[in-house]
Parts: sequence; C-alpha cells; structure tokens
Amino acid sequence: MKAPTAIRRRNKAERSTGFERLRAEGLALVQKTCGEIWTDHNLHDPGITMLEALCFALTETAFRAEFPVEDLLTGPDGEIDFNGLALHPPHEAFVCGATTPDDHRCRLLDRVDGLDDAVLVPPPDGPHHLTGVMRLRLKLADSLDEAQRIQVKRHAVHVYRAERGLGEDIDVVVAEVQPRDCWLQGEIEIGGAHDGVELLAEVYHRASIYIEGRSRFLTRRALREQGLGLDQIYDGPVLEKGFPPRVAKADTVRERCYVGDLLHFLRTTVPGIQAIHRLQLLTGQPESTVLDWCSDDQAMRLLVPGDNPLRQPPQRVQLRRRSQSVAIDAEELRLRVAALQAADRARRLRDPATLLEEQATDLPQGRYRPTGPYRSVQYDFPALYGLGEHGVPQRAGEQRQAQARQLQGYLMIFDQVIANSRAQTSHLHELFSVEGEARRTYWWELLDKTRVPGSAELLEFDLATGEEDPKRQEFVREVLMPLDQSAKRRHHRLDHLLALHGERLVQNAMRQYAAHLTASELEQLLLRNKVAYLRDVVPLLRYRARGFDYSRPSWSHRHRDNFSGLARRTCLLLGFRHDRARSLMVLFKRLRRQRVAAVEPLKRLEQKEGKATQPAWLPMLGRETPRRSDLLKPLTLWRGLVPPTRLLRAGAAHDGYGLLSTADDQGTILVLRESSHGPWWALHTFEGGEHRADAIAAAGALRDSLCQLNDACEGLHLVEHVLLRPLTASNIPSQDSDCNLRLTAVFPDWTVRTAQEGFRRLAEETLHINCPAHLDLHVVWLNPDQMLEFESAYQAWMRLRRELCQAEFLAGPEALTLLYSKVDAASLQVRAWLERKTS
Repeated sequence: MKAPTAIRRRNKAERSTGFERLRAEGLALVQKTCGEIWTDHNLHDPGITMLEALCFALTETAFRAEFPVEDLLTGPDGEIDFNGLALHPPHEAFVCGATTPDDHRCRLLDRVDGLDDAVLVPPPDGPHHLTGVMRLRLKLADSLDEAQRIQVKRHAVHVYRAERGLGEDIDVVVAEVQPRDCWLQGEIEIGGAHDGVELLAEVYHRASIYIEGRSRFLTRRALREQGLGLDQIYDGPVLEKGFPPRVAKADTVRERCYVGDLLHFLRTTVPGIQAIHRLQLLTGQPESTVLDWCSDDQAMRLLVPGDNPLRQPPQRVQLRRRSQSVAIDAEELRLRVAALQAADRARRLRDPATLLEEQATDLPQGRYRPTGPYRSVQYDFPALYGLGEHGVPQRAGEQRQAQARQLQGYLMIFDQVIANSRAQTSHLHELFSVEGEARRTYWWELLDKTRVPGSAELLEFDLATGEEDPKRQEFVREVLMPLDQSAKRRHHRLDHLLALHGERLVQNAMRQYAAHLTASELEQLLLRNKVAYLRDVVPLLRYRARGFDYSRPSWSHRHRDNFSGLARRTCLLLGFRHDRARSLMVLFKRLRRQRVAAVEPLKRLEQKEGKATQPAWLPMLGRETPRRSDLLKPLTLWRGLVPPTRLLRAGAAHDGYGLLSTADDQGTILVLRESSHGPWWALHTFEGGEHRADAIAAAGALRDSLCQLNDACEGLHLVEHVLLRPLTASNIPSQDSDCNLRLTAVFPDWTVRTAQEGFRRLAEETLHINCPAHLDLHVVWLNPDQMLEFESAYQAWMRLRRELCQAEFLAGPEALTLLYSKVDAASLQVRAWLERKTS
C-alpha cells in the first residue's frame, strides 16, 4: 500500500515570523525590486528605518497568530462555542449508531434498568420466516414483579425501535428467558492471611458474573489505564452508564459453558486461591464438564448465599488452608455476598452525570486574549521624523510639516493592513461559526486620530464616530464591503469544516436545476445547504442507516428527529429546504375542492387591433425588489386558492414576469408566462397613481410566496416494506420474504426542480449512492392527486401502528388481534399501492 499523503507540519524555527527573518526577506525584496534606485542599504537609510519599524510591528501580529488554536477560538465569555463552530467532542464524533446485535445489546443494558441480558436472534425457521426480522430475547432481574416486568419489556422494545436499522424490525413476540438454577460444589485451597469469608464471597460473586454473563460497564478512567485511546473507548453506540469491556468477537457469543474455563477464571480473578479441588457445577442433571449456557427459553443462574432466602444453594464450597478446614459463618457469608451484589448493581446503575464530568475533561480549554486598541507603527519611529505624539514643531516651516504629513499618509497604508490583520485574528471564532449564517468573512479596524497621530488632518471625515454615523456606514459599504468576497470564502470555510469529518458536499449539479433563482439567491441556497448539513453532520454520519421510530409521531416539527437517516441525508444533499418527515400536501389538502377553480383567472392575452401585445420584461426579481404582500389580495388567483402546478413553477422564476400598459395608459397589467416561448397570462390590472410600482411590488411578493410553496412541497417519503409485512400468520402471503429488503422513495413531481428530468435522475442517483447495499431501492414520482391518495393511506397505517405499539403488553388478546388485523389491512393497502406504481 502507498503511504498516505500528508502536509508536513512546519517547525517554529522555519517560520518567517521573527524580526530577523522578516527584515532579511524585506531587504531581499527591496534589493530585487529597487536595487538600482537605492544606493545604500545601511542603517542610516530612512527606507531601512521604515522597513525595520514595519517588521517590528508585524512580529506582534505574527505572535498573536501563533497563539494556541483554543485561545484563538475562545470568545469574550472565556468559553469555546463548540456547537457553533461545528467542533464535536470525542463522545459525539467517535460513537456510532447501534448496528450489530452486540451494539443493540449494549444499548439495551445501558438504557433499561431491571434487565440482566438481552439478545437479538433470528426467529425460528418455518414457512413464514421473514428476512430482516429479529426476535428480542430478554433476561429480566429476579426481583421484578409482574407489572415491573411488563414495563421493562415495553422499555426494551422502545429502545430498540429508537435505533433500528433500515430494513430491520423485531418480531411481535418478545421472548422472556427463564432461569435454570445451578450451584457450586468442591474444595478450594487458600493461602496467606486471606479471610475465608471474604474470599469465598468473592468466589461466589465472580462465579455468578461469569456464569450468568451479567453486564458490567467500565469507567472511562479504567479504559484509559488499559492504554486505550479515545477512538477505541468510544468505539460503539451512544451509552450513558459507562463502556462495555473490550472482548474478542468470539467471547460475545457463548453457547457452551466449560467448567475448566470457570476454574481458570476464578484462579485469575480471585486473589488468595492456591488450588481448586473437585469444583463442580451442578444442575440436578448427571454431572458433566460441559453445560449448555442457554437455550431459547432458559439461561443458567448460579445460586449464591444471600441472594434470596428461598434460593439457597443445596451444596457448599469447602475452604482449606494447609489441609485444614476453614470454618465459615453462614450468616456473615450471606451478608458479604449481598454487599458485593449491591455494589455490582450500583456500578451498573451508574449516574450518567459522572460520565459527563469525565467527558468534560476531553474538551480543550482556551484563554480569551483581547486585542486592545491598535497602536500605530508611527510611534516607533525616531522623533526626528516628526511622526510621533508631538509631531513636527511649528517653527519647522510649512514644507517640513507637509513632508511629515505625506510620510504619515504613506505609512497609514501599512498601519491599516496590520490593523486589519489583528482584527481578523481576533474574530477567528466568528469566521468559523456556523450560527446565524453570517455573510461577513473579513474584519477591519478603522484607523482614526485616537490610533494614528495626526490622522485627523489627513482624513476627509473622522472615522472615530459611532457605528451609526452615515458617513462611516457609507465608507464601509462602498469601500470595505466590496473587498470581502464572502460567498467564495464562506464556501471554502464550510468545505474545511466538512473535511474535518471526512465529508465533501459538492453542489455543482444542483446549479443547472435552479434557473428560477437569481445568482445571489442560488449562492445563498448552496451556502444554506452546506450550513444545514454541517450543523447535523454528526447525526447524519452516525445514523445514516437508521430507520424511523414508528412508535412515535413523525409528521410534526416537534419530532423532526424521527426521520430515517437516509431520507434526511438525501434531503440535505438535494438542497430541500425541509429535512424532516412531513406531509407534502398540506396546502393542497386544505383546499382540495377549490384547487381547480384557481385555473379560471389565468387568461391568455388577447390581440389588440390585429397586433400582438408585447409586454415589457420586468428586471430580475431578486432581493432588492420591493415587496408588498397586501397587494396579493386583489389577485383573483390568490383569494384563498392554492395555485395550480403550472403557475407554481412559472411564478417562481425571477424572469417570468412582465408589465403591459392598458389601452388608456392609466394602468399596468401584471403578466406572467410559463416559458420563453409560451403564452402570457394576465394576472391583474393595477390602476392609480403608482400602478407600475404596485405591479412590481406585487410580482415580488407573489414570487416569494410561490418560492416558499415550492420549498414546502419538496421532500420525500421513504417506505420500508419490512414494516408493511403482515403481523399475523394467517395474513402472510406465499411470496418471497426478500421483499422485506425493499425500500420505496416517493417524490413529488410538480415543483420547479422535481418537474425536470435531469433533477429526477440526480435525486435517484443520490439515493442509490447513499442507500445500504443490501437493500433494494425503488423510486416513484407522483402528481398531486396521486400523492394525496398515497399520503392518506400511509398516514392511516402510521396511526394504527402507533396505536398497536401503545397497546402491546397491556391490551388483552382480543384487542390485540383486532389491532393486528387493522394494521395488516392498512399495510396491505399501502403495499399494493406501491407495487402498482413500481411494477
């Protein structure tokens, strides 16, 4: 393999930031460019004096630029805004979503109290075996009553559904594992001064942990002491109580229990054991050195003293020291074992706040370093130059004073560059912030008489005035702002932040499908997409293959996180304004019966006196166009009616509007056409004194409303066919179970972009590139009537599915059977509808 390409980190000694190196480089440039003009480069030369003064000033700027990054990113409050800077701590950036059965097991044991173990296994093979469906097998704590056991099972199912993968689900049957009692019998030789009761209690406690496979979570400190790095510690799903021990893959699935392995485990983990004689693990069956660890409905449970008065081991383990029997107090042994088990439960119920305290130590802490007011380089010149605080004496004459002012004006150029560099460094935390979508990427510090001596006589107006001064605002707007190529620099900044996560958001293909936007609107759209993607880059990467939780509502802003990772990622990559699950037909549903009536006001312009009308094109309706939403009311097509899809697309274009004077020139007709060669539509006639301005303002307001309506209609529904499977055996069709691995993406076909064939190909390619390889993806494009029919069926199915999730483990068999039948009927309707569209 080739060595990875990397940028070599420069040594501080190699950096050209010291005075001597800056002076040497400056002198070399002077000799290269002005060698034939300057006859002397010695210290008495005024040019050398200016060079040295400027190099000295630059060292301070370079010194500040070499502050630790955490200091440069620290705000005035002394804190680093990690979220605002899109910098995520290790416990967020390294963890992943639950993907494997072992990941789900860790999450269940971490989130569900009263759960001793949990395993995801395939359901039993049979004629109705379904691909992608797993069965949840739970081992509950013995101390739970019946009501608590139901709550634990409901909580476990909810935790799984919150992070289930695409094309995956659990069976409606949740298996509960019953304990199979076993006990120890044998002799143990101990040595030294170890207390017999403590040692035997530790033997029982350790043996029960090993045999029962009890979950144990380690602290972050314990893993760091083992030499693990942060990327190894946080290698797994998001946990709150600690970290599972790092074991080999073969150790996570144990089917057989070997007594020899148990003996080795006790010898290595319990100090004080010299030898173990005749230790046996008994279950009431014929003695064997190999036992089944667990089965589909049973798991081994070691009987230990003190665990439960009704469950005492029938045999005892004898301790010997130097071949002499060691007396053991049964009550003291019981209390000691109970104490060890209570401590183990406390570790498993670890307060999440302690983990948060440990995580806080991973975050860098910076020190805010205020820049203070800029001090001009002119103060560092010898007094002979007349540039300092006192300037040139009045007796020196007008020519000498003019020369000093001329030199001050020349040096102010360098002063301004250095001051701007200081300002840029001090605003570094704002430059890389993704909060608020700030358009500024350059900062400056305006020089005035308080910073540069004698500048008041050189400047046209005093820049020391407040921020609200009109002259200062005009100077900033006309002189400084044009120097800031903010769009290009913001793209580079966001690309850099995305690259920190190994992501790259290329949007070149989107430009050709946004002809309805102006150039500035397009740039803002692309920047907004990058900012939205960057803000959620961690969950987008962590949950890129996660499905949605069908036990919770999803079509609401409060549950915007309940959206499949693939669908949300696709929405952001395609530049959709909304990246959450929602209805795409809200506006159409409200006025379904009136939608057709909106076509009537759209009339083609009639010819006048045998001549075709020639409307005057409006200028591009960009941000600078005045808007007046009150002017929309006179438009007949806007009187509470949803515009048809043709108007929806045509009205969103910035160059589709025109103005036409009336026959008497006393009014203006606002017109619109669908394409450059299509017919014109008369929208409304504006009359009165400001009829032309009113028509332009109405066009701007109408276009804004139609653009927002386009954004509201863009999106997709991602349907997982595994969730549409029949839940009762009598309804399972005799078809290939691999259809559960199918996904169907449902898009609208009536918006400005989705109506274009090229954008549809782009959307389908984006979905296929990001879809997990084992899933079979299909895409359908629906018109408003078809989308309305699909959403009605899909929403009814989601509502019934939530009702079933709320009733499981609580409702009686008859009520559950009725709900199963309703869900199956709704699933069949959605599945049949999609199969018709994809066939």
